[in-house]
Formats: sequence, C-alpha cells, structure tokens
Amino acid sequence: MQAYEFNIQTSERGELLIPSEIQKILQARRKARVIFLFEDDETAWKRMASETFLAGYSEKDAADDDLPANEIAKLAEQGGAFDFLADPDEDIYSDDDLKVRYR
Repeated sequence: MQAYEFNIQTSERGELLIPSEIQKILQARRKARVIFLFEDDETAWKRMASETFLAGYSEKDAADDDLPANEIAKLAEQGGAFDFLADPDEDIYSDDDLKVRYR
C-alpha cells in the first residue's frame, strides 16, 4: 500500500477538492483508503508548540539563562513543590536501610 499525505479544502457543498498533482496519481476504479483528520484548536496549538520547540533556541530565550540563584531558591522554598517531604509518611527509610556507610 502506498500512502500520500496532502492538505485539502472542501467546497461549499462539502466536496473534497483534491490537488491536481494528486489527481494525476489516481487511477480509475482503484481502491483506496481515506482517513479524515480535521484540525481543531488543540491540534493547531500542539503543532505550533512542536514547531516552536523544534525551531530551537533563540535570543528571546536568553532571558531565562541568567536566573539568579537566590530567586531559584526562593521559588523552591515558597513554591510548594517540596511540601510533601514534610509528611511523616514520606519518611520511609532509616539508617538500617543503608547498604554502605560513608564517614
């Protein structure tokens, strides 16, 4: 089975407007499988995010390169991401669990 991927538009009556280069490939009475993938807002957003990510690093990203250490520490302290460590149920290991003791 051969696969061709292309974008199409539909007419006002909902007919598929197949590009001429694809029409040249089509043969009379040949069987084909058709899959419709309609773009929605989420699909467009995911594509944009992927394209942005794959575009790589740019100068506008430089603002994130020089975050002061004290700001990162403050975020870790106040952000709540490590609050679970204060839960006694998280303290599941003791000295008896050590395999090697370092001095």
